[in-house]
This record gives sequence, C-alpha cells and structure tokens, in this order.
Amino acid sequence: MHHCLRLQATLEANFVGKKGAVMATTLHRNKIIIIQVSGIVAVGKTYVMREILAKDHALERALGHKVVFVYEPVEFWKSMGWLDAFYANQKAKRLPFQLLALMTTTQNIMTHVEEDHGDTTVFICERGLHDQPLFWMANTTEEERSDPTFLEEDAYQAAWDLQHSLMPKTNGVIYVKNADAEEVWQRQKSRDGLRDDIEVSMKAYQYKLKALHEAQYTTPTCLPSSKAADVVPCIHIQSNDDHIVETVASYIKKLM
Repeated sequence: MHHCLRLQATLEANFVGKKGAVMATTLHRNKIIIIQVSGIVAVGKTYVMREILAKDHALERALGHKVVFVYEPVEFWKSMGWLDAFYANQKAKRLPFQLLALMTTTQNIMTHVEEDHGDTTVFICERGLHDQPLFWMANTTEEERSDPTFLEEDAYQAAWDLQHSLMPKTNGVIYVKNADAEEVWQRQKSRDGLRDDIEVSMKAYQYKLKALHEAQYTTPTCLPSSKAADVVPCIHIQSNDDHIVETVASYIKKLM
C-alpha cells in the first residue's frame, strides 16, 4: 500500500501539472495535432526527432504552427530502477513495467498538451497509445492472452482503455524503419548495457517486437493494436533520411 502511494506521488510530481489531474476537457480546448513516432527499441526515434529539432525551426516554418517535441521518459524509468528490474526478470515484471510505461508515457504527453496555450499546436511524441500494446504482446503469448483466466491481459486492457479515454486522438504515425535488425540489436545492447546472461531472451524480445511493429504499421494506415484504437494514417521513414523535415512537413500538412 505504501509503495502504491509513493508511486502515485512520484507520477503526479513528474508528469501531472500543478492543477492536478489532467482533465479530458482541457486537452481539447485548442486545435491539437498528435503525431506519434514509433519503431522498435534503438531504431533511431529520438535521433529523428532531434534531427528535426536541430533544423532551426524549419518544421514550424513549413507548417506555420508551433511544434512541441515530447520524448519517451526512459531516463525516468532508469532512475526509478524499473528498466533494470524488467530486464532482470521479464516474465515476472512484464505487467508492472508495461503498466508503468503506459501510464508515464501518456501522462507525459498530456502534461505537455496541458501546458501549451497556442491556437494550433503539433505535438511530435516519441511513442504513444498506438504502440504501447505491442510491447505487452511481445511479453506474452497468444495462448496466454486468449486464456480467460489470464487476468494480466484484462488488467492491461483496462489500463489502456482508461488512458485512451483521457488522451487526445492520435492523428498520425511516423514509423522509423531499419532493415538491419542485427544492427539495431547491437545498438540497443551497447546503449542499455545489457548483461550477457539475458542477451538471448532480450534479443528474442527485440525480434518479436520488430515483427509486431511491421505487422501493425502498414502503409498508408496504422492498424489498431487495441480494440478501442483508431486507424490512423502512417508513413515510413529511415533514420538517415536526408529530407526528414520535408517528408514530415508534407505528411503533417495532409492531416491538418
């Protein structure tokens, strides 16, 4: 009980504005465009977002509207010890970690939306509601999820539905691709400092994630990963695309 109270206080301190819980009505007071940047772990999502940001507001000039970048709260997960705990025992920690990842990711997006006061704002978010269930699916089997006694599935779906009811609609998805799965895996292993004794299980997890992402993020639409999810337009880009700003600007203009 005390652990739950501490967790609630931590989430509120880090991801909820001073006014308290983010209300759904607040999220829709202005014109909001939510763009989700998706892709497997270490594929280059953050790099793509920082490349766009580094172009001296070129995307804002192309769109004629304010652009806000919302990054995945990975450093917060690391500081809380959640990632290490998950990597050390995926099966035992899969539900608590995926619930925490879901809640902190969506709360982080809503906090940024709440703080904005522009007439029209484009939020480019590293991950979001559409791809969170893919990580849950990668941590479970189809047999488990179809078992009516597997209460973890009901718990995750209930949490996802709640976040979906609070979040503004995702308008589009930018899927960052990299054909070389082994290169991406080596990048993740080096970046996250994965221990040799968990390499086999984590590599299998990464490859399963890649298959799930590629099945969901078809062109030109993103298939819903949850029963309540909407089908949204989707584009594919490479992290080394020399024309990232132009490609992203053209895509977002079609959504506005």
